[in-house]
Amino acid sequence: MSQTYSQGTVQQSVSTRLKLIAGPDAKGTYVFEDSRGEYRLFMATTTDPSSSVEEILQNGEWVGQWRGSQW
Repeated sequence: MSQTYSQGTVQQSVSTRLKLIAGPDAKGTYVFEDSRGEYRLFMATTTDPSSSVEEILQNGEWVGQWRGSQW
């Protein structure tokens, strides 16, 4: 599983399984949980409620991550 960190953006390997936890809020922010129990914050450019996870992830960028209750 390869991960690249650059300029605070998390480039996600497609092999990591993601579960949508919350979102979108008014700013288009989604929270995902990956298969290792880490939470990832994604800022989407689309907030269409009918969008699939794949569509959401194609329209925006990763803006942060944390593990458990640590922000």
